[in-house]
Amino acid sequence: MTHVTHLSYRTSGGGAARSASRIHQSMLRAGVDSALLAVVNESGGDRVFETAPSMHPLRRVARHGLRTLYGWRDRIQLKPNPPCGVFTSDRSFRGSELVADLRQPDIIHMHWVAEMFDEARFLPAATRIAPVIWTMRDMRPITGGCHYDLGCGKFREGCGDCPQLAHPDPRDVSRQIWQRRSKTLAGIADSRLIFVSPSNWLAREFQESPLCNRFQVHVIPNGVDTEIFQPAPRAEKKSMLGLDPDALVILFNAASLDNQIKGGRLLQSALKQLEREIDSEQANTKRKLQLLVVGAGEIKHETSIGTIALGHVSENDQLAAAYQAADLFVIPSLQDNCPNTVLESFACGLPVVGFDTSGIPDLVTPGETGLLATPFESSDLAKQIVTIIADDQLRKKMSLRCRESAVQNYSREVEAKRYLQLYQQILGSQC
Repeated sequence: MTHVTHLSYRTSGGGAARSASRIHQSMLRAGVDSALLAVVNESGGDRVFETAPSMHPLRRVARHGLRTLYGWRDRIQLKPNPPCGVFTSDRSFRGSELVADLRQPDIIHMHWVAEMFDEARFLPAATRIAPVIWTMRDMRPITGGCHYDLGCGKFREGCGDCPQLAHPDPRDVSRQIWQRRSKTLAGIADSRLIFVSPSNWLAREFQESPLCNRFQVHVIPNGVDTEIFQPAPRAEKKSMLGLDPDALVILFNAASLDNQIKGGRLLQSALKQLEREIDSEQANTKRKLQLLVVGAGEIKHETSIGTIALGHVSENDQLAAAYQAADLFVIPSLQDNCPNTVLESFACGLPVVGFDTSGIPDLVTPGETGLLATPFESSDLAKQIVTIIADDQLRKKMSLRCRESAVQNYSREVEAKRYLQLYQQILGSQC
């Protein structure tokens, strides 16, 4: 039996954490001896363990000192709300203590592991224990700290002068992280570290990274639970959530609505344009619109479009109800990898409108499962939304195709099969 240890900072609370938990549970269902190690375990589940740092007095003092040092350094160097959303170091006050929790797996599978360990100390040790798969939940493995570069592209040349920092400089912290990461990865054999990209877009970015492009990269899209996320009577779900039964409902879902990279501001602009588009092009349609919002934070807009905010939703069945109640999902992200929100929409038979950028066109096929707008033109985003909400037959056709695509291409069974094939390939090459 294959023994796999998964590493994820959290077990829920965001798309990356939920993906890691889903893959772990899928491996258990497939008969793999799978364990998931996390710093924060909110979801529980079979064979999910919180990492246990050493209680030795000297270790505790060292962790406290490093936590203070790294926290102070981050506060003075980072912008209060960096446009990339998240910027993290390769270092961690936890050092390499996680190595002791790995035991003896056949494969170590890393997911979103920012600040979970010190890369220079942990990665060489881990790759000596077992081959390591690193599923890139964002761009962090190939950059000097940002999780999305918003087209900056400086990771190709070693970073520095980082636009995410309060005081960019050629030798700033992004350059230092990039150089340390380069030194760490240079000491790891090609066969002991394998990367997975959930999108073709990120795989292409990976191939242009001097840090990593000598390693293998495999494209395995995220999966979705098509049993939980499935079509349901829309009127019933609208009633359950307090929505107008006669309104066309547009859904926006992001873990943090205030995260700039999720495009909340562009959505606000699009809503203004949408109101004008409806007045001019849909005069014969008297049905009103409602915006359904899921996530922490808020979306403010000055339109007559009513808004229902559900706040943060952690339970999958409650989240599925939001998709099932909606008529259209909009994803105005500036950059994204392989968004779970799009796959969950598909599984619930919900067409998607987003910008033609990064990993979104990997999923959305224009005219079949949704429409793509010119990046980053809020007026075009509004026009694409109108095209779908104004045509009942088009929405119905897209809804069927969305569900079909989710089941055929993105179910958790399909995802698990792809990872199992990769595990077998890696273990076979190690013999």
